[in-house]
Amino acid sequence: MRCVACEKDTKPAGKGRPASKCGHCGHLFALNPKVDGIADMVVKKLIDGVTAKGEHRYLQAQLEHELEGRLTKRSKGFFIFLLVAVAVAAGAAFFLLHAVVGLLVGAAGYFAASRWHRKPRAQSTAKRDEAVRLLQRYDQLNPPNQRVDTAAAVPALGPDDVVHDRVLVCQRPDHAAFYRENGFALTAACHVACPADPAASREALVAAVRTRTAPGVFLVHDLTPAGLAFAEALTADPEWFADHPGARRVDLGLTTAHGEALSDLARPLASDEGTGAIAGLPEGTGLRLTLFRPKVLLELTRKAMEDEAAFVLPSKRDGAGAALAMTGDAE
Repeated sequence: MRCVACEKDTKPAGKGRPASKCGHCGHLFALNPKVDGIADMVVKKLIDGVTAKGEHRYLQAQLEHELEGRLTKRSKGFFIFLLVAVAVAAGAAFFLLHAVVGLLVGAAGYFAASRWHRKPRAQSTAKRDEAVRLLQRYDQLNPPNQRVDTAAAVPALGPDDVVHDRVLVCQRPDHAAFYRENGFALTAACHVACPADPAASREALVAAVRTRTAPGVFLVHDLTPAGLAFAEALTADPEWFADHPGARRVDLGLTTAHGEALSDLARPLASDEGTGAIAGLPEGTGLRLTLFRPKVLLELTRKAMEDEAAFVLPSKRDGAGAALAMTGDAE
């Protein structure tokens, strides 16, 4: 096993059993590949991919989504191995003709099973729960230093601090923390806000921006019943410039227009995400902004604000199969 602290290899403890700690620096291993199916170094490489090798900070849900994709990919790989093994055994027992027939039948069965697998079912929830459990154990021994602190205090704003005439309004506080900690206000020349921000800070920002002739108000949210309700409510809310004659209001996403294109990444709705069907998605499922890697989400948002239009999704999927890639970042 390879240590994430010193990046040196340690031989198994004996009889193929993984070592419990690094033989070079003594750093403890959090995961047992014999039991968990993955090693510590796999998680470290996933973090490197999610952060673009330390360039960006990430939400825990983004890493969970990435690991969930890896675990799902691992399950499919085992299914393929099992299919081939059965076909080979059939060939040994029933000669070549039967093996060919077995392979064809098995391939057809795998194709049908893989189409079923892409649909959000209970298995998706199981993989997500497994990803959460594995990352909790990893974090105990390897405290994250690139993760967004969602509990950080919202910066207090005075009149002189409001310098932009554009505001990115986030549905969730963790979304707002993500944009703030990645310096989005500076790179995109906008302020980041959330209805859940402390009243003093929120009201100071809104009051200052309201004095601008043509303020830009851009919404980002999940494609969930709660996310769609958020967008509808803010569109009609005077506090967020609904009564401002010059305000430019743009719903960036995720919107129902993205549902069909991303339907294979939909996941069952959590209890706080509302209930109901969403156009383009299977019943009882939704899409979260955290399905995108940080670099992808930041670039999608910046470009959409520049064009004053909803997210334009990239067409290429990343190597982990868990998010859409625009950058080709290695895992």
